[in-house]
Amino acid sequence: MNMRAIKFSRLAFISLFSAAILSFVFTQQIKIALAVQRTKTLAFIALKRGTDDFNLYTVQVNGASRRQLSHKLSVDPTIVWSKNGQKLAFLSNDSNIYVVNADGSKLTPILTNFSCKAPRSSIAWAANDRKLVFTIACDGETADLPGSVSLFTSDTTGTQGTKLIKKWIARALPAKTDILSSLYISPNGEQVVFFKDKNIYKMNIDGSGLTKLGNAPSEFPSQLTWFANGKQFAFSTGNYRHEQIYLMNVEKKTLKNLTDEPEKEPYDGIFSLPPNGTQLAYYHTQGGNRPGTLLDIDLLDINRGTVRKLTQKPGQ
Repeated sequence: MNMRAIKFSRLAFISLFSAAILSFVFTQQIKIALAVQRTKTLAFIALKRGTDDFNLYTVQVNGASRRQLSHKLSVDPTIVWSKNGQKLAFLSNDSNIYVVNADGSKLTPILTNFSCKAPRSSIAWAANDRKLVFTIACDGETADLPGSVSLFTSDTTGTQGTKLIKKWIARALPAKTDILSSLYISPNGEQVVFFKDKNIYKMNIDGSGLTKLGNAPSEFPSQLTWFANGKQFAFSTGNYRHEQIYLMNVEKKTLKNLTDEPEKEPYDGIFSLPPNGTQLAYYHTQGGNRPGTLLDIDLLDINRGTVRKLTQKPGQ
């Protein structure tokens, strides 16, 4: 199992409503996903003793006013606050999507009874919190059959207000007819980017404005993360353990390799962007006979191209 599988197979995420920061927690007894919004309220999932379903709760950061927002929905650790802090969108059973007011009222199903193999979903708010954008990627039913990647929008009034914008066949032959990457939603929820035929494209969430941004270094990225301002995104791609991190300027349509020198090479392509978007943190291998056992965290200055080592105690 590679490091990415180890890191993500058993971890639930924490997201800060006020900034694009990710962290991870795990215990033997409870899996928690936290989202902090401007009124200092946490949203999290928890499992009651004697039950099998994780449900959605909110609580103030001082521990007061704990409230249960869902019942028997088996909520996944994907919780997204609206920008005004009045609503939450969340995922249930891998592919069912709901919206609920922060006070627990108006629990609304946005997409239910969607069935496919190994679904992987992403959610974002758009149009000043009036619209929800989400994607679902599915594997083929067998190794010989293609999967799919679908883009949906919803006015959040219920399943009748949900619209399928486009469905791509994924990982099929011939290669020129499919999409090999996921769809990556911009921070404002108004655009998606994706890789197809070793090119990078962007598209508006209503299906219009398809634009080629440039050639891609490979068929799909290992990780793609938008900058908070929505003007750039970084992605990693290449051969496993020797992947590079690239920077795409959406407005200028320029692509830059940030880690094309041996001393800058990231391990396994995993990286993190801080909210200010001027730096990039990632693992850097110190060598050794066992890959991944001698790692430090490096910090890259995106503008200057300089690297600073943050840790001096290599380990797995």
